[in-house]
Amino acid sequence: MDPELLATLKALSDASRLRIVGLLASRPYAVEELADDLDLAPGTVVHHLKRLRAAGLVDARPRRPYVEYSLRVDRLHAVGRMLHEMERATEDRASLPGPDGETLPAFEAKVLRAFIVDGRLV
Repeated sequence: MDPELLATLKALSDASRLRIVGLLASRPYAVEELADDLDLAPGTVVHHLKRLRAAGLVDARPRRPYVEYSLRVDRLHAVGRMLHEMERATEDRASLPGPDGETLPAFEAKVLRAFIVDGRLV
């Protein structure tokens, strides 16, 4: 799996970070605004924002007297595309032709692959 995709998914695996992403989807926020809306301490919000920035999901921009954070929607789209490509690759790999020539469901194909080696039943 792509290490960058894995880091992004790990960053999104926390409920508070998902809530932050949800708020940032509507408009840019300062840390204090996020802390108030989420009922979290500002230090906790900063910690979560650092994780989201490291994953490339959030941008920071200085706006005196605060730093304003915004969501990188393009990065979310890229993650969605990567997950879709992974799903398609898995589906392609999971399909096997059945005795009638039609593609077997993924589970049946997986079971058959477990018992067929080099075209022979083992």
